[in-house]
Amino acid sequence: MQTPAEQFLARVGGALPDRIVPVDSATCTVDLSGDTLPCIAQMVALIDADYTLDAAPDVLAYLAVRARQTLEAIRLARSSQT
Repeated sequence: MQTPAEQFLARVGGALPDRIVPVDSATCTVDLSGDTLPCIAQMVALIDADYTLDAAPDVLAYLAVRARQTLEAIRLARSSQT
């Protein structure tokens, strides 16, 4: 995460304290592992900061599909507004 650990912890309302690890004063890592791919996708979608992913190929593939679906939904919503 491209945000300090303390700031990210405050953003998530104190949730995940054992999963947030400071790297330096400006970045941290967050373990968003979960029981299911939809659970992991939901946690990733809630991140309100710039980040990089370190995930298994199946997780990355699942997130890519969800991202494409979300972008298509946004495109359709915008096109219906014009």
